[in-house]
Parts: sequence; C-alpha cells; structure tokens
Amino acid sequence: MRPLPAFLIFALVACGEGSSSATAIVVRDSSGVAIVENDLLRLDASCALGDPVVSIGEEEGAPEYQFATVTDARRLSDGRIAVADMRSWQLRYYGPDGKHLKSSGRQGEGPGEFRQPYGMHLRPGDTVYVGDIRPYRLLVFGPDGEWLRTIDAKPMMINSPGFSGVLDDGRLMLANRDFPDMSSGEVFKLQTMSVALHEADGTQIDTISVLPNGRSGMLVPSSRFTTMPFFESYAHVAARGDRIVLGHGADRELKLLGTGAGTPLTRIIRWTGENRDVKPTDVAAEKDRLRQVYAKITMPGVLETETSDQRPAAGVFPAMNGIRLGSDGRIWIREYFMPGDTLSRHWLGFTADGKFDCRLETPRYAQYFEFGRDYLLVLNEDSLGVERVQQLPLTRR
Repeated sequence: MRPLPAFLIFALVACGEGSSSATAIVVRDSSGVAIVENDLLRLDASCALGDPVVSIGEEEGAPEYQFATVTDARRLSDGRIAVADMRSWQLRYYGPDGKHLKSSGRQGEGPGEFRQPYGMHLRPGDTVYVGDIRPYRLLVFGPDGEWLRTIDAKPMMINSPGFSGVLDDGRLMLANRDFPDMSSGEVFKLQTMSVALHEADGTQIDTISVLPNGRSGMLVPSSRFTTMPFFESYAHVAARGDRIVLGHGADRELKLLGTGAGTPLTRIIRWTGENRDVKPTDVAAEKDRLRQVYAKITMPGVLETETSDQRPAAGVFPAMNGIRLGSDGRIWIREYFMPGDTLSRHWLGFTADGKFDCRLETPRYAQYFEFGRDYLLVLNEDSLGVERVQQLPLTRR
C-alpha cells in the first residue's frame, strides 16, 4: 500500500462534530517547519470568564492595598500574586486570598531600588524580573521577594523597549523601536522594530529579526504634531519559556522561533477570518470618535491633525492588537477592536502547538497581565479611577 501524503497524515479534525468541521485545522510540513492552518470560519469553540475570585485594591484603606499606577502582575506557582506599582516604586506580594504579604523596593538608584518600575517577567522557581526605565534595566527578586541583582541592558537603552521578555534560561529578549525622523523630508516613513537576544547579564548577542512597525510622521513637514495613518498595523512580539513569537498586525500569521542556536523558525500559525477592508464610513466614524475624545483638549492643532483629510488610512484593519504567551503554553491573540466596539475585547486562543482552542470575549479591562490554564489576571479600573488587580476564572465551554 502506498503511504499517505504528508498533508493527509497531519490533517486534523477540528473541535465539534460533523463532516463540515473536518480538516478545519491542518498541519503540514514545509522544509522541516510545521505550518498550522486554522479555518476559524468553521471553528466556534469558546472560553468564558467568571466573576473575580481575587480582587486586590481599595479606594481607601491601608497603603499596601492602594495602587497608583499598576504596570504588571503575575501569579506565582504557589498562587501568590506579584504586582509592580509604578508610583509607589514597589513590587508587592499578595497571598492567593489577596492578603498583602510583603513589599520590596523603593524609589532610588541603589540596589533593589526603582526609578520607574515598568513590566514584569517570571522564571521557573518564582524568580521575578521587574523592568525599570530611564535608562532601561531589570531588577531581579527571589521567590521570597528579596532583591538579588540588577541587570543593565547593553548597549544602553534610554527608554523602555518596544518589547521585553525573559526566557527560562535567563536570557533576555529586548526590542528597540524607531522613532520618526522628520529630517529626511519624508512625510510618512515606515518605522521598524529590531528584536534582539541578550545574555543573562544584559549583553546583546544578536538581532534575530527586524520587523516593520507602522508608518508615522507629520502631515506636512511644518506640522507640530506627529500622527499615523488611520488603522495602521504594528509589530507584535512575545517570549516566554523556550519560545519566541513574532507577528505583525497586518497578517493573520505568527512565527514561532526556538531559543536554541540561531533561534530557528520551528512553526508558523495561520488563521482565517472575516473581510477587513477599511471603508470611507469607517474613517468617518473614527473621526467622529476622535472629536469626542479630544473635545476637552485645548492644545491647538491636535484635533485638527488627528481628523485631517490629509491623514491617510490603511487599506485593511489590523488582524491583531497584541500577543500573550500564557503560563500554560497557550498563545493568545488580541484581535483588533473595530470602530464602535467600546465595551468589549476579543481574543483568540491557540494551543502551544498552534491549533485553535477557543474564542474569548471579555469586558474592556485597563490591562491584561497574564493568561493561565484556568485564570486571567487583569487590571480593572472603576469610574473613580480606583485600580484593582483581579484574578478571574477562565474556562473552556
């Protein structure tokens, strides 16, 4: 008997029953790289969130329960939650029940002190890395919350990176973004994001990718304000464990890289979706929204720039607005929120090997910190601006 072709060997039956869902997920091999194609027009599995099981943050009360500007949070292996709060210059630890356990750090330049804590990463063993900016560095804390060391990015990065990540082996992923340069005379110039691998001590090893990162500039060279085309797409990067994920908002595609020698391409994930063409009515609706947003801003020229007829528009809406690598290995894609969708956000979940898992619709939270096997950590703000870090149960229907 002749062997089956490779694409048939790897054809997968999607979630659900019936022949209509057969081969809705197909895995094929291309020169040693697995390509996973997900037909989301035929896949409808969903995930759902429940009410918060942990909520940390109060309008009034003890200082350790009041937040000024939370920049990140992670759940540790024993259920504790670590929170980075920018304006208190602290890394705070809370128990699985939300009770405050310990605060580390303070404002300053010395060992274990923060200039401006921004972003957090978790390694096995509950070692916590907290970013600190101007110039960028990482403060490392042990599982007990004690400061261990500080890592300076080399070469020095004045501002926060466009992306940062810490791999299981301690190496760092840092990305530099271009900024508009009007000296060239080019009104709208394509920017890039350079993604680099660094040693555990912060020394750069190699640039692994340079990604297009949207156009920006001035409508005319004499303008006071920079802007970007309506509905522009940007680069998105994620790194955790032993994987690096690269994507671009204009494409329904992710590239997964290994962390071994040469950071080889190991897998490509693709998915289908609805038509995303930008219509004139979409641009008009966005201008109306901006007029409401900027109604109370008195700086001359801002509203005129943002709603100008000279401001171009992208041909298609972005497919994604962010990537998250969950603590359980799943990959979460934040879909671009379309004009008028002000109350909810939509996510696509894929298994660690790139097969569609579920769709998730959530309320519009201020930040999405971490996806886990059965939880989501978010920052929720009430109408008074009170910040609360919340852990929500996440289930697959």
